[in-house]
Amino acid sequence: MENVGAITFTDSFLKPKDETTARDIQMLTYVALHELSHMWFGDLVTMQWWNDLWLKESFADFCAATCLLECEALQNYKNSDLFFLSFLNQGLGADLIKSTHPISGTVNNTEDAVNVFDMISYRKGAKFVYQMRHFVGRDILTAAIKKYFDKWQFKNTQLYDFIDLLQETVDEFHAKGECPVHLIPGAIERPDQPNWTIKTWTDNWILKAGANSLITDFSQINESGTGSYKVTQGLPTHGDQTYKE
Repeated sequence: MENVGAITFTDSFLKPKDETTARDIQMLTYVALHELSHMWFGDLVTMQWWNDLWLKESFADFCAATCLLECEALQNYKNSDLFFLSFLNQGLGADLIKSTHPISGTVNNTEDAVNVFDMISYRKGAKFVYQMRHFVGRDILTAAIKKYFDKWQFKNTQLYDFIDLLQETVDEFHAKGECPVHLIPGAIERPDQPNWTIKTWTDNWILKAGANSLITDFSQINESGTGSYKVTQGLPTHGDQTYKE
């Protein structure tokens, strides 16, 4: 676990050299990176209450997997990108059962907090951050995280303390002409959500539980080589009965 200036891990990682596999070393490195990430996400800035556990655990998982994937000193771990795939599978598995809950949900008391230390707060949340990086762009996400640390260091935060800074950063990049086209107001027509913002997207993905289904329909390709392809979104089996955008 993390402590300010020090991390600890279980001695189950400590095996004789001839019994230690490459996977063992990779997992030890991953755990160490996860706990080191808590020096920032958790220690420098701490969530105000357990409902926003994802503000430290999701980001720690995301940072650990990113370091394994991109750090030159760790390039001997060639399959580190599979961590993000495993996050998807583990988060989806937790989202498909009755006990699913939003990434940022309701925690009534400290006894209830134990229920959110699960694959939703860790793995699904990490995949949300990963999705966010692709959606807004690496430069915008990195700039927003820096703003977050600068503004909230040694303080407590809630969900929208981060999301509002992310929107602010998107707006700044837009003013400089460096914003991805799909984030520019009015660039993509959204008849049902004309005032779409990062908050709108967050409300869909962070505050809603459940995995929506996608049903595909292919029409037969004709002699000219053309056909049709239709994707229909279904409602979750468990969780909030809403559609995702």
